[in-house]
Parts: sequence; C-alpha cells; structure tokens
Amino acid sequence: MTSSRLFCNLLRENIKRQLWSIVLLLLAWFFCFPVLSAMDMVDKTISTLYDLNQIYGATSPMLTLITVIAAIVLAMSCFKHLHSSRMTDCYHALPVKRELLFASQYLAGVVIYLATYLLGILAMLLVLMWKGILVKYLLANVFYGYLMFALMFLLIYTITVLAVELTGKLIISVLGTLYLNFYALIVYGLFMSLGELFFSTYSSRSAENVFHVTQWLAPFSRLYKNFELMDQRPKDCIFRMSDHIWNDQPQLLSRLEGTTMVVTPLPAGVLLGTLAMLAVLLVISVVLFKKRRSESAGSAMAFSISRPIVKFLTVLPAGTGIGIFFYMINSERSLGWLFFGTVCGALIVCCAMEVIYQADIRAMFRKKWDLLVGVVLSLLLTCFFRFDWGGYDRYLPEKEDLKGVSILFSFEDWASRWDLSSPKLDYNWDYQLTEECYYDMDVLYPLLEYLTEHIPEEEVAKPGYYAVTSEVAYGSYKYDSVYVSSWYTLDVTYRLKNGKEVHRDYTLDLSDSKLRELVSAVYESEEYKEMLYAIYHEEVMDCLAGLSMQGYFDSVKYTDTKASREFLEIYKEEFKGLTFDEVLENQSVYCIGFLIDPDKRITSEDDYYHMETLEYPVYASFTKTIAWLEEHMQLELEQDFIDGIQRMYIYDNVTGNSYELKRSKDAELIAALSKYLVEENQFMIYDGYRYYVELMAMQKDEEEKWEDSRYYYGYLASEDAVALLQNVEPNEK
Repeated sequence: MTSSRLFCNLLRENIKRQLWSIVLLLLAWFFCFPVLSAMDMVDKTISTLYDLNQIYGATSPMLTLITVIAAIVLAMSCFKHLHSSRMTDCYHALPVKRELLFASQYLAGVVIYLATYLLGILAMLLVLMWKGILVKYLLANVFYGYLMFALMFLLIYTITVLAVELTGKLIISVLGTLYLNFYALIVYGLFMSLGELFFSTYSSRSAENVFHVTQWLAPFSRLYKNFELMDQRPKDCIFRMSDHIWNDQPQLLSRLEGTTMVVTPLPAGVLLGTLAMLAVLLVISVVLFKKRRSESAGSAMAFSISRPIVKFLTVLPAGTGIGIFFYMINSERSLGWLFFGTVCGALIVCCAMEVIYQADIRAMFRKKWDLLVGVVLSLLLTCFFRFDWGGYDRYLPEKEDLKGVSILFSFEDWASRWDLSSPKLDYNWDYQLTEECYYDMDVLYPLLEYLTEHIPEEEVAKPGYYAVTSEVAYGSYKYDSVYVSSWYTLDVTYRLKNGKEVHRDYTLDLSDSKLRELVSAVYESEEYKEMLYAIYHEEVMDCLAGLSMQGYFDSVKYTDTKASREFLEIYKEEFKGLTFDEVLENQSVYCIGFLIDPDKRITSEDDYYHMETLEYPVYASFTKTIAWLEEHMQLELEQDFIDGIQRMYIYDNVTGNSYELKRSKDAELIAALSKYLVEENQFMIYDGYRYYVELMAMQKDEEEKWEDSRYYYGYLASEDAVALLQNVEPNEK
C-alpha cells in the first residue's frame, strides 16, 4: 500500500517537474490545432474538409515533427537523473521497487504527451463547431491519427529512454538516440553501396530483403514503412469531390456512401508487429534500469560490457564506408586505395571511440588489440563483398527447385503491361517482376546458366556501351550503322518452391553470338510474349474501344470497336512471329495505339500513370497489319499538311552533310520528299535511318486560315530520297 501510494506521489511529482515541457507542448498544440484550423477554414467546401482530415490525420508531417521532438525531449527530461550520481542515489534510496520507479518516470512523459495532444484536438473541434463545421466527418481521421501518433511517440520515446540508460552523459545520450534509430538504416545503405560496386549481377530489389529485416530493428524505418502503408486514400472515401458548398447542399455528405477515412488503416499484422517491437524495447529498458548502477552516471557508457560491442559495431560499417569513399574518388578504382581507406577509417574510428569512452585524448592507442581486431574485421567485410566470397554472382538455383522465373529485358520496358485486378502496379516492370512467371525452363534455363557462367570481368561488368553494327544499304551507298548504342540488362526474379524470392540483374553483351542466340530463343517463344504483352490478355480485348495511329505527324483515331478487335487479332498473330533481330535492327514504321475504355479499367484515385492507350510498334514485316491499316486508316500525308511545310532541314547521318529546303524555292522537292517522311516514335532506333528531318509547318484552322508554325521531327524512310537529294547543294559545315 505504501509503495503504491508512493508510486502515485512520484508520478505526480515527476509530472510537476516537467512543467516547462507541458507549457511548450500546450503552445505547440495551440498553434497547431485551434489556431491553424481557424486560419484554414476560409470556406465550407468538401475539399476544405478533406484538407483538414489530411492535416490532422495519421500521416501529417507537422504532427510527425512535433511528436518526434516531444518524444526525445521528454525522455531526456524524465530520465535526466541518470546523468547525475547524486540524483540517482536519491531516487534509489526511496522505498519503492526499481520497476515502479521506472514506471513513474516513464509514464510521466507518456501522460504529458497524450493529455496535451488530446486537449489540442478538443480545442480544435470546439473552434470548428463554432465555425459551423460538421466535425463528425473529422472524428475518424483525427482520432485514428491520435492513436498512430501515440504509437509513434511510444517507439521514439522508449528508444530514447534506452539510449539514456546505456549512457551516462547528456551529449552521449543524444548520440546514442541517433545511433539506435539509424544504425540499421546505415547498414542497409552500406549493403546497397557494396552490392552496386562489387557485384556484377546486383539488383536493387535484393536490398528489399535486407530492408524487411532492418525495418524491425530501427524505429524510424518501421515508422516510415507504416506511413507508406497508410499514405493512400481508400477507394470508398467519400471525399472524392470538391467545390460543393455545404450551405447550398446541406444533405450532400449524408447521401454519400463510403468511409470518411483519408488514409488506409495499418494491416493488423503490421500493427501487431509494431506493438511487439515496442514491447521488446520496453522490456529491455526495464531490465537495464534495474541493472544500472548509481555510479554509472557521468560515464560515457553505463555498462562496461556494451563498450566493445558498440565499438566494433561502429568500426565495421565506418571503416568499410571510408574505404568505399577512397575507392570511388580515385579515378583508377584501385584495390590499394580501397584497403588503405578501410584501414585508415577503422583506425580513426577505433581511436575516436576510445577517446569518447575514457574522456582522455591520451587513451587513443591504449587498447592496441582493439585496433588490430577492428582493422582486421573491416578488411574481412570489405573483401567479402569485393571478392564475392558469398557467391552472389554465381548464384543459380537448381532447375527442380524453381517454381518459376520472372524476367524482363531492358529493351522491352516500354511494353504497356497492366492488369485490371492490380491497379496499384503503375509500371510494367513492377507487374512483370512481381506477378508473372516464365515456366518453360527448357528454353530459359540455358540462358540463365550461360549468364551465370560468363559473368563479365570487373572492368566491363559495370554500365558501358556494347555497339553492335549492321551493314545497312541506301541505294548504292553502304555504311555501318551503330544501331545499338547502349547496353542491355535482364532483370530476373527466381521464385523457389519454398516461397523464397531471389533477385538478380544480368548484363547482356549482345556482341556475343552465343548469348544473342539464347536471348533470341527466349524472346521468340510464345510463352514469353503472351506473358509480357498486354494485347494477349482477354481483359484488353474486353476494354478495347478503338485505335489511334501515329507516324505521319498527326494522330488518327479509329473508333469502330468491332473492326478494331479484328485488327487486334491480326496484329497479335504477326507480333507473335516477331524475331529478336527484327526488334533490334528493323525500324518501327508506325506506332499503333489501342484505345482502352477508361470506364472499364479499375485504377487507384491517385494513379498518375493511368494509361488510356496501349502503344505498340508496327514493323515493315507486318504485311497483314499494314494492309489493314492502309484500307481502314489514313496513312498518307494530307495535301494541306504538305502545302503548309515552310522549311525542311535534313541531316545526312552518312556524310554529315545538312540541307535546308525552303518553300519559296524548293516547293516541288519538298512535296516529293514528303512522300517518304516518317515521324519519330518511341520504338525507333534513331541511327537506323540515313536522313533525319526537322520540319517547320503551318496548319489551317477551322476557318481555313493558316495558323502559327509548328515544328515536327522525323526521317526519310526510302532509298529514293538519296537520288532526290543528289543535286541539292549542302550547307557549309
């Protein structure tokens, strides 16, 4: 009974001692809640109510900043006696158990934060009610935010208490708080840097597996992930419209069905995991508080056993990181500088840590064995990545262990792959590498084996240029066209039968004839094309509303749905026969767009990459496709467009000559060359055409008057253009 009464008195006294922090928090909440809400309520529209829900909801940046600062300051203040041996002795002399003493100090900070936050919310609601706002549409978001920020506060507050218990000085406690919050993230960043530098097949998606671990070791990364999960509006949110005045339509909101939440609540598993993380930190804090000795106050570290642990955990990433810095700033990227930087970094950090521990500059070299161990461990970590001792690049699962493999060639990342049932995957590669699998291992596995066995040497493993040349003829003139001016990659996700996923990115040197043959076998297989391209999925046929045509300087639309679907079947048949060599070497003649009915495609509210057109190339080998287009769509330039061309600038990629034709003196030649014009499109390999063209043309408006000039860019796609330009004097170089 005495102990309980004393506990209550201690809690009350601890709260009284934090009067200054209570005043500061009340001021912060006063300006944040009632003042800001009163300033923001300039009208009574639904959009304003939505803004208020976001400002005071669970993902508010303003409330996040206040919560983080409050958690750190209150933890330092409530447990400040641990930095003074005299105050610690006084507390320990009280007739109360250490657990209750800890609880009284811990709860003091929690009560102050939660109570002042709640007062701020109530004051804001009163102001809004006085303004005539329907606060019932705010309550769900505001109080869910209250719970989420309380959870955030407890995490940061507890980790700060833990840092204070482990240290004996204020400045070391601040550094310890940063250390405990960000150490796991620093290790995560170091892993990414080492992988990118030294692994030829490193995939940035591999780091996701590391982040899955680090997010549960660093509170800030856990909180960031929670924000990411919540930061999207539910589909049934009623705040999906704006500019409706409540005074004119007082019953508008009541007629809307759905939720008032503007964030997505955390999944139950994530919430339970976060609470478990908080419970573990709290248990550790209680244990350390019981074990901590009074004389630890004033020391850099309160527990001697933690000194070498913290030292080596700091030396390893610091030494390796400094070694990477020396390696990257050196133009030769030599191993000597890498190891020199690692040794120097490990020595400097070891010495600095010992000086901090002893508070004496003379203690720098006092523990020589620690220096040696720190240097050796840092070098071993660096060598592990530099020489791939773990076999990262050589990894290849056994064929019988694979459930399937998700693949994506970089030269196919344009493919408009989307799925009605997965609207959140905005990018083709997101969907391709998370959903679809290639199962024909007899075709794919030989390619993966070859790539694993022929990892490029370090000098060429990093991004570079692999030029593949092809002899292209224009009339009697032949030259070598560098039609591939970039390197390619193959992104791979191995999906094992045990549920594990492994990511790798392989570099494709297409000058290797064997590798090119293996890539061709995969690309030309029906399964690959049906897996990758949206046109082979029935959902596209169901949503198809028409066609759009690009390639002749204007977009032509064709909205006969039935005929468009017949065309799609023709295109799919010819596209299935497209070879890998054609993709790299042939030019896209046209760009065909399949118009998708937006009412049939389910998309998220904030999907900025919503596509209403799926664009695909048309190659010269697609004879049936071109024949259908010639019959149903306008493929020739209109005479009005030709008449409007005022200037034609032509650049010869072979000779380097340039020509400038003007309507005033070259009208007939401009008209003759216009028959061979092809507009730029995204599927063209720009060095493949001999003549590059820039046009300045005028167009007629609705009143048949010439409008202002516009610029167009394209190519001359015929050997006949060579003969037409033979007698034209080129510009001076």
